Amino acid sequence: MNILRKLFGTNSTAKVNTARLSHNYPSEFYPWENVDASRNDALLQAKNTLDPSIIKGIKSCPNCGLASEQLSWFWFSSPQEDWDALAGRAGWMSVCDACHIQVEFLNEIMS
Repeated sequence: MNILRKLFGTNSTAKVNTARLSHNYPSEFYPWENVDASRNDALLQAKNTLDPSIIKGIKSCPNCGLASEQLSWFWFSSPQEDWDALAGRAGWMSVCDACHIQVEFLNEIMS
């Protein structure tokens, strides 16, 4: 199934922070503990360099409207147990720190 349909479709199981959002938008793609682990992993971040051209003009924060270029971007990698189970994912993720929302995940690697 298409990931966008899975995230936004009627059969979606994505968590939605309805207290802060006026429409159905998932407040997270991955558990925050995994996101924070990747974001705070200095070695993981040092191995990956973001090309600014890939984030220009894509999804802004759906809550406050902060432009994609102003969001926090970092390399996300799912936990080792996901890779061991052939369900690992890695790619660029954006987070709106003010709204505490995972705004975008650009999957580049999957097992």
